[in-house]
Amino acid sequence: MKSLAWIGFGLRRVREKSDLPIALDEGCFSSYDVARLARMEAGDLVVLKLTKSAGPWGCQRSAIVAEANGLGLLGSGLTDSAWASPPPSICIPRLNSSFRLN
Repeated sequence: MKSLAWIGFGLRRVREKSDLPIALDEGCFSSYDVARLARMEAGDLVVLKLTKSAGPWGCQRSAIVAEANGLGLLGSGLTDSAWASPPPSICIPRLNSSFRLN
């Protein structure tokens, strides 16, 4: 696997030669990765995935770092995760004991 530095330098070169926005996706797994790639000016936006970022809190940290560095956000992979489809016990509210179905 290539180091983050090489990925960042490659993306920066592509970004310098392209009129299209460059998305940071693979190789960007944590808020630390987002910060390093942002400092390298390697992209214009960050692709956030729940499973890749260790859940919703990891995504939130990456989003905060991205926004602080002027990077846009793109949510992806929302259907390939247990976070997108929680078990029924989480989805079904508990009924109040005074509630009746008549």
